[in-house]
Amino acid sequence: MNKFCRSVIVLLTASISFLTVIPPTFSQQIRQINIENDWRTSDPDVPFSELVKVNNSLGNYYVVFDKNYQKYGGWITAGTELGVITRFTYDEIDIFLYRKDRCDGILGCLGATQVQQGGETIDIILGSDVFTLYGDNGTFPVSPQLRKAFQNLQGNRNMRIVINKTLNNDIGGGTVNQLTKLYSLVDSLASNSINDKIALIPVSQQEAELEKLISNIIPSVVKVQTNFGDATGFILTKNGLIITNRHVVSRSNKAQITFYDKTKVEAVVVRRDTNADIAVLSVGNLSAQLKPLPICYQKYPNLGESVIAIGNPLSLSNTITRGIVSGIRETESQTLIQTDAAVNPGNSGGPLLNKYGEVVGVVNARIGGAGIQGLGFAVSIINALDNLEMTVDKNLSGQLNNCGNPIIGIEINNPQETRPLPLLQKDLSPLPPLK
Repeated sequence: MNKFCRSVIVLLTASISFLTVIPPTFSQQIRQINIENDWRTSDPDVPFSELVKVNNSLGNYYVVFDKNYQKYGGWITAGTELGVITRFTYDEIDIFLYRKDRCDGILGCLGATQVQQGGETIDIILGSDVFTLYGDNGTFPVSPQLRKAFQNLQGNRNMRIVINKTLNNDIGGGTVNQLTKLYSLVDSLASNSINDKIALIPVSQQEAELEKLISNIIPSVVKVQTNFGDATGFILTKNGLIITNRHVVSRSNKAQITFYDKTKVEAVVVRRDTNADIAVLSVGNLSAQLKPLPICYQKYPNLGESVIAIGNPLSLSNTITRGIVSGIRETESQTLIQTDAAVNPGNSGGPLLNKYGEVVGVVNARIGGAGIQGLGFAVSIINALDNLEMTVDKNLSGQLNNCGNPIIGIEINNPQETRPLPLLQKDLSPLPPLK
């Protein structure tokens, strides 16, 4: 095995992500196991190369474990064992590296075991295709393209994971066969319909002072808490719908919502969209008046336009950062708004807003690392609402601005009809796919 080394680029998301699923017909044959201890050891008590359902106090999820190791020496002189343990879930690939010393063929390894998380970049070679994933501390979000490749896999089933561009980890055919089953699972909340419509909210076209603008926005931003960490969301409708990232609640059907006034309520996940990384939660009809944020549903932001990100990075509630729109990026399943506004784990699900306080995106990731700064990303709100198949209720008189919202103080008498999103062509030509 090659020497372990550090990559300079990582892609970070706010929380560990797993999937609650409706298993297909083969689920009747899936073994259920309990993991009482952390699997990140050199000899975890888990089955390898088998699709299993894990039951523990933190939740249930489907997983495939793989172990690959190689021994050097150990017969005449003390040898060394180097190994890689990989955990595959629907949403993530976790890699754990270990080294055992003073190993021989009779007594095993008697020396100390050194462990380390599996780097910050991996290249997955599946047949003739290569997929590059960026992560943090050995955890890598699975892309929709990689899932699709497993679902369509035929013929050549050779698979290799190259860790940090240096360490080769071959994955056996038995594990690959189980991964085709894992990535064929279907989220039970992927097709739920949302009947609520997005109500238009009048906005001022006079650019407000930042302090006043923030004071109007903050009450609509919430903290989303699960057993796996803190993230962010914001109020979408007066009827109690809250939007966040799917990866924030992918392992749980419930979450605790903390409002700006410290009120805490339980929310139920009503929709998850894998492709756009968007989820919708419901807190029901509360006695308190909920204040949705205005949505810029009719226009992508311009390059260089000022934006604000609000969230709970590292559990620091209602942290505000500002920057500009650095680019509009297209992937196979997402339209991403690139920004240099600082975002960190915990910002996921929070709003990215323009200078009038209208939501243009839902923060979901950043790229950082040694020598790299200022690469944050948000899922376009147009992309998000389009995937959720939500409509806008335009039963409100008023002249509309470029985002499609009424302008405060200007009245007309021809309210617009309700129509599905999105409503326009993009202002920018498609840019190269996000790498």
